[in-house]
Amino acid sequence: MVNFASIVASLALATAVSATLSPTDPGPTTVWSPGKQYPILWIDDNVAPLVTAAWKKMTIDFMTGDNLNQVQLTTVATGVDASKVSSYTWTCPTVSPPSQIYFFRFSAGDGTNFAWTTRFTITGIDGVSTVPPPNTTQPDGQKIGWGIGAISNSVAPSGSVASSATASGSVAVASSTAASSAPASGPTPANATSGSAANAIDSASTPNTIPTVAVKPNSAGRVAIGVSSFVCAVVLAMLMV
Repeated sequence: MVNFASIVASLALATAVSATLSPTDPGPTTVWSPGKQYPILWIDDNVAPLVTAAWKKMTIDFMTGDNLNQVQLTTVATGVDASKVSSYTWTCPTVSPPSQIYFFRFSAGDGTNFAWTTRFTITGIDGVSTVPPPNTTQPDGQKIGWGIGAISNSVAPSGSVASSATASGSVAVASSTAASSAPASGPTPANATSGSAANAIDSASTPNTIPTVAVKPNSAGRVAIGVSSFVCAVVLAMLMV
């Protein structure tokens, strides 16, 4: 019997490409405190397709979860022209638990180019207290801490594109309608991650859980995939055998 997840994982690894957008901050040693504003930074890694070509309507999402089942807590911003700006300032929300289980996902809007920050730490409302990630091992066996966090309503996240950059068009600052609690079922979040691509499709995902195909935060500061349409065709062909 054909193992669907294994096929997709192999094909995704074989067709992975650079995201061209390389997140630089927050990183694995970054610590944020609720209510304070912090920059989210990125650069062009100069690998085709360049940021100037593919990242003119970028979306930034605030994430948690493990590497194979990432959970979107809220959308930070949409319509960011990453070809003209290289940072976005966001007010850190109050989260539970305060731990190193949060990260940002960047999507170019074309369905094929993504990038991730590493997992970073958000403290408690006192700006000091933290707890270790609830889990120490990823579902695929990697010794990488993770957990599923949630945003509370104590601090309403807000953000803006850096005023020093010149941007064309508008940037939508997403409202902070984040889940007040973690999904009732499903995997728990991750902290630091490795650079290899991972892949899985979880048919029993909860509403806020996003099954991922060869995507995960990377300890080097970025992860990228480009799964082209021919991959889907190959997968379907193999399943019909």
